Amino acid sequence: MATRLENRPGAFGGEDRSVLLDAEAIAGLPRRTQSPGVTTAMLWRRADSHAGVLWLEPGARLGAHTHRRHVHHVWVVEGEMHCLGRDLGPGSYVYVPLGIEHDSLAGPDGAAFFYLYHDVREEPPVTPV
Repeated sequence: MATRLENRPGAFGGEDRSVLLDAEAIAGLPRRTQSPGVTTAMLWRRADSHAGVLWLEPGARLGAHTHRRHVHHVWVVEGEMHCLGRDLGPGSYVYVPLGIEHDSLAGPDGAAFFYLYHDVREEPPVTPV
């Protein structure tokens, strides 16, 4: 059974909500086509930071790009991908700082990875005293 649980705002002293998604709920999230062979689903968003899952079909390429406002975290969930000169499989982690050009190329079976774009301009949340 798919589960999506959200705690009410302010439940933990802040404005953010906890979000828990099981594998079935993630599989059922709406996907957006980013480019041919590349789809993404949003898991979480706060201001200009966000997290999601990105799927690359076999041989699909994300395309070389840089981030001017976000640091980028990637955790390979399944398949293989090539990024920053390395072949990466499940369990691999990538951190891309601001301004570093990077690309993602899927292996022969495709790839899926969790990503986090963190806007380094955002102020940390204020917790009431």
